[in-house]
Amino acid sequence: MENNDNYFEELINALPYCVIINKPIQDKNGAITDFKAMYFSKNTENEYIINGAKSDYEKFIRTLINIDGTTLFDIFREVYKTGKIQVHGVRLDTNSRDIDDITYVCFLKYRNEIVTLWNSKAKVSQKEQAIFEEQAHGFNALISSSDAGIIVKDLLGRVLDWNVGAEIITGYERSEVIGKYSEIFPNTEEYERVLEVNKRIIRGERVGHQSFNLLHKSGRIINCSAVYSPVFNSSKVLTGIVVVFFDITDATEAQKQARNLAAIFKIADAGVVIKDNRGVITDWNIGAENIFGYEKNEVVGKNHRLLFALENIGESEDITKAINLGKHIAHFETSRLHKKGNIIECSASITPTYDEN
Repeated sequence: MENNDNYFEELINALPYCVIINKPIQDKNGAITDFKAMYFSKNTENEYIINGAKSDYEKFIRTLINIDGTTLFDIFREVYKTGKIQVHGVRLDTNSRDIDDITYVCFLKYRNEIVTLWNSKAKVSQKEQAIFEEQAHGFNALISSSDAGIIVKDLLGRVLDWNVGAEIITGYERSEVIGKYSEIFPNTEEYERVLEVNKRIIRGERVGHQSFNLLHKSGRIINCSAVYSPVFNSSKVLTGIVVVFFDITDATEAQKQARNLAAIFKIADAGVVIKDNRGVITDWNIGAENIFGYEKNEVVGKNHRLLFALENIGESEDITKAINLGKHIAHFETSRLHKKGNIIECSASITPTYDEN
């Protein structure tokens, strides 16, 4: 592991499994010829799994096989090539065919190394296997997610690590932010606000959902939604903070637009009718009341067909179909039925709306 990976070391030492970090050895043509064990977690030091492995690791990974007959070396190469997590049952005694002699190992790629998580028990029940696989996949998601940004900071707020998701969201590569403090925030006030959250965690307070702004490499502001988690070392001492965050900038803009539209909806002279995808009226502004003669409480929950004369009822069905297909219908001349029964000539536009999904 790299020198600035102290937090990662603490993270894997906190896992209830034996963890080995494996670095690929390549020839001059780039072909992988071997893997070298670069780091053994503290849980691995005294485990039966590693007996003899430190002195003859090449033999270790080429001798142990999974239940399908593939060696660890072959699995290492496959995971390194595809980057996809794999979980295998591995025979610790190559001469045994007893199902109880199988332990389960997770293989995942972290940067350019292969991380193996070994279940610390030689005999694993089906329930324990399921728990192991679930935790292994969760660990893999934590370190490799591209949807969520993950920042690992020390107690002073300095960036210790930065995942692929953070790179995608902010535009900064990991090498550009390691060791930085306030540079990733748009202003001092925002940085100090985040520091206050850090102080609350250091004091032992529970910190719920938080929001903050980051500065994108391009200079624009990113609205983020985040959760914070403390990081403890094997001695249960707080050593850092993990921040998992998502870019909600588009959602924030959508909320602003929605508030603006809501304000316009209330005061517009134009009649605004909101319907669901069945044509049932769900809202109705003051402009619609003035045009059609119905108050809001008289029409909400009723089908929009009440606004159409009998000879135009087919148009109401066509509109419902078009909206369900996501079509926008620009300004068109049409007629509608007033509460008093008279026909109103009008110009209309129809636009589909969408929920957060």
